[in-house]
Amino acid sequence: MILSRRDCFKTGILGSLTLVLGPFSTSAFELNWLDPKGAAIFRALIPQFLEGTEVYAVQDVLEGVDRAIGGLEPATQAELRELTNLLSFPLTRFFLSGLWSPWEEAQAEQLKAFLDRWRNSRFALFRAGYQGMAELVMASYYGNPNGWSAIGYPGPPVLSK
Repeated sequence: MILSRRDCFKTGILGSLTLVLGPFSTSAFELNWLDPKGAAIFRALIPQFLEGTEVYAVQDVLEGVDRAIGGLEPATQAELRELTNLLSFPLTRFFLSGLWSPWEEAQAEQLKAFLDRWRNSRFALFRAGYQGMAELVMASYYGNPNGWSAIGYPGPPVLSK
């Protein structure tokens, strides 16, 4: 999976727009793009990406990630699907992330080490994978009105008629 800078930028913009303009409700949200294995990966990684912030609800961020992925180009969606499939299969998960245990059972230190390895890797492919996942999570977190008070953002200006 190779994500270009343009793809990462589009992911961030699209995710932000999707979350700001998309409907937020307290009703149950059904994931449309992420399968259970992909959701488990993001559910485990969201607190690591957002360490040091007030995570209002991992589920809200996960739903935002799902919405954002749904708005990406089919080729980028296919690359993300391939990545989550590789990270879900035990043998490739171990070789790519260093984790033998399923994502749900991984310890915070293991997850941090995985993200650090990918972020600082000498391989562009790993750095691009890290960047793509990070941008999806960040856009989903900061684009959600539920988190705006934690960062002191009053919300977008109200346009008067």
